[in-house]
Amino acid sequence: MSGKFYRELYRERLDVIKYFSANLGFDLYGIDWKKPIARAEKVMRPFVDKCYRGSVDDKLATLKGYKFTFALENTVCQGYVTEKIFDAMFAGSVPIYLGAPDISDFIPKDCFVDIRDFKNYKDLGRHISEMSENEYQQHIEAINQFIKSDKYYLFSQEKFAKDILEILENE
Repeated sequence: MSGKFYRELYRERLDVIKYFSANLGFDLYGIDWKKPIARAEKVMRPFVDKCYRGSVDDKLATLKGYKFTFALENTVCQGYVTEKIFDAMFAGSVPIYLGAPDISDFIPKDCFVDIRDFKNYKDLGRHISEMSENEYQQHIEAINQFIKSDKYYLFSQEKFAKDILEILENE
């Protein structure tokens, strides 16, 4: 991880769940959501129970069923980009992203919906619910172009393996 730590996004994740759990089609997956919710059990339990669908065996297969996927990093930090945004892209789902403040230095802005572009969740919800099919397809096309690009290669398994081999060869 490079750059300065800004803030963790656990609370933001809970806020997303609280707001969007009222919407049909908002489903929450993952492990440990049946356990007590740190610092917020009494307030959050009804919202989580409303949208929690359990853990999944195949994340990409599950994400393929959704036009949009919330992709919130664990923390806001320069250059900290994890699998979360890429999992959505490879599933053909448009990521709704929050995390690295410099994300557009790594991934073109037309590949995702940036939560920071909206004043509140109501505006974000309106944006994604009113997005035209044409605009949605433009996001999908941008994602497909990015995944085939040299810019994506920096995040690929192939590049990672090459870097590891290079490190081992230099030892």
